[in-house]
Amino acid sequence: MKPRRLLALLAIPALLLAGCAGQEAERAPLTKGVDEAAKAALPQDIRDAGVLNVAVDYPYPPFASDDENGNPMGLDIDLAYALGEKLDIKVNINKQPFDTAVASLQANSNDIILSGMNDTLERQKTLDFIEYLHAGFAIAVPAGNPKGISEVFDLCGLTIASQKASTTGDILVGISEECKAAGKPEVKMHELATVPDSNTALQAGNVDGFIGDAPIMAFLAETSGDGKAVELLEFPELPKGFAPVFTGIGVLKSDEGLSEAILLAMKSIEEEGTYDELLKRSGLEQYRVERIDMNLAES
Repeated sequence: MKPRRLLALLAIPALLLAGCAGQEAERAPLTKGVDEAAKAALPQDIRDAGVLNVAVDYPYPPFASDDENGNPMGLDIDLAYALGEKLDIKVNINKQPFDTAVASLQANSNDIILSGMNDTLERQKTLDFIEYLHAGFAIAVPAGNPKGISEVFDLCGLTIASQKASTTGDILVGISEECKAAGKPEVKMHELATVPDSNTALQAGNVDGFIGDAPIMAFLAETSGDGKAVELLEFPELPKGFAPVFTGIGVLKSDEGLSEAILLAMKSIEEEGTYDELLKRSGLEQYRVERIDMNLAES
């Protein structure tokens, strides 16, 4: 196994962390305590370092954001600290742009990614995913739906924003291909760094809509402009939204021991009921996975 802590000190500046959010301030316990099997599975180099570094994209509510006091909150934040309790190790929440999260693991700056990352077969070439959500995608437009979008083909020719390096871009490519096959203009994609950037672009009139994970989009629809700025599209042919995918904790495939430790810790969190409590706390209970498992993506 690579000496991750030494390499982390030598990582090139382009892969340095974007900053840290709340280096484990005083927090009330979330779980029922240490899981000895998970703790025993944790690689020795992480145990020796005494810290689990977690890459988290900010802001990404309800997964990760700051409360009114500047402290990190959200499902991914809670899960990170719950994992620390199960593994009996300190947790550092490190702000990391989404499109460099994998690179931060490869540079040994972080150990795991907990950032609402969708599990795909392409990503599984590099990462193992311990699944904790199953949700589809949604498209937001200005309140009142001024373009009158009622079916997928109504998106043809429009400018739709998506987060850079996310699977939402692949969905837009697929829609665009359908448009071209039907003799209609393709969807104009506009990639931005974060979902809030897309929301800002929409409200500024720079895009006609933006696509994102359903949990994120529902939160934005409820909170943007006191719930009056944007609305989510509903397509009769897609009653459950765009194809649901699994969201998981990302671990490098070369770190098999760490993947096993995270999987055991998550199963313990599920079995004691904390998993359901944390989902409810973030309003995400409808996206619960049937079981905590690893690498469930099929496409």
